[in-house]
Amino acid sequence: MFEVAVDGGLLRGSVAGQGDPVLLLHGGPGLPWTYLQPLVDELAESYEVATYQQRGLPPSTAGAPYDVRTQVADVVAVLDGLGWGRAVVAGHSWGGHLLLHLLAEHPERVAAALIIDTLGGVGDGGEAEFDAELMRRTGAQDVARVQKLEQQAMAGRGSEADLMESMRLLWPAYFADPAAAPPFEQALGLDRRP
Repeated sequence: MFEVAVDGGLLRGSVAGQGDPVLLLHGGPGLPWTYLQPLVDELAESYEVATYQQRGLPPSTAGAPYDVRTQVADVVAVLDGLGWGRAVVAGHSWGGHLLLHLLAEHPERVAAALIIDTLGGVGDGGEAEFDAELMRRTGAQDVARVQKLEQQAMAGRGSEADLMESMRLLWPAYFADPAAAPPFEQALGLDRRP
């Protein structure tokens, strides 16, 4: 485990394995990094792999602001805290969007980049169109609930349970055939039943 002080609190994460450094940036924002654990386990057989919880969720204590520039500074702070001048960085979804911005601002810190299932890095990266399509594919009652949960979160009154509820409601819309979407908790490795 490690922690790094940043503006607004601490970022906490873990490191596993030995070898060339690899930093994994999770999706969300606001998802727990733990869905990446199977990838960490596989990569740790040959690499030193780090991941951390980005702003807004425990065990990290850093909160707002959540803008991209602050998050890029967080990535640099994590690399510095680990003593890594350069690392292979892989980003999934939001983490890939963040990685694009890291590459633009600090290319010297990235030995290689792997960007998985992400939005673009220019302007909002297509986020407005993406969000509109998610909402189009989601039932009106669920859209209303998601909007209420997002308003609570932006006002600083959201919880991890609220975030998970919002993600669960939108989850099927991420798939071409929403009816065929795998169960949310199972797909993200959140289903801890034996």
